[in-house]
Amino acid sequence: MIYMTLYDADPFLVFKTTEYADKLKEDFNKNIFQDLVQEYLLTDHGNRVKFIMKPDMDFVKKQVEEEVKTLSKIQLSLTPDQIKNINADCEKLKQRQREHENIDVLPKIELKDISEVRDYPKYKKVTLDNNIPVWQFNAPTNGILHIRIKFNTQYIPSELRVYLPIFTQ
Repeated sequence: MIYMTLYDADPFLVFKTTEYADKLKEDFNKNIFQDLVQEYLLTDHGNRVKFIMKPDMDFVKKQVEEEVKTLSKIQLSLTPDQIKNINADCEKLKQRQREHENIDVLPKIELKDISEVRDYPKYKKVTLDNNIPVWQFNAPTNGILHIRIKFNTQYIPSELRVYLPIFTQ
């Protein structure tokens, strides 16, 4: 509900869900959606787009030629001082790339930087009616539900086990 107030919407719209669902059912029963699909997607109004893709065998060659032209224009527009500065920068870069990096300037982690106390995420353990334990962890997921289920697959018939990978990460 909070996200609706961020965009100047009526925050009470979420409470009108039943009203909107009833209107949607009513429109669906009147075939309004089927009529819209038929009118705008299936009926031929003569509006068509046809894509034909043909490979250009000289595409890379044309790209290289265009790049050479662009660089030549830039080079012709440079003053002698600019050329001198570019060459000096190139030389500095080459020299810098040949040098070995000083890894002592990189941050290091030591054993004393690691806390001895573990910080476990907060969770709630619930037991379902059939004695199945469920652990719930609250996490900021922007309204997306994440679920991880672990169970013994020995009771799944062997002919259905081929479908198990569909439900794995």
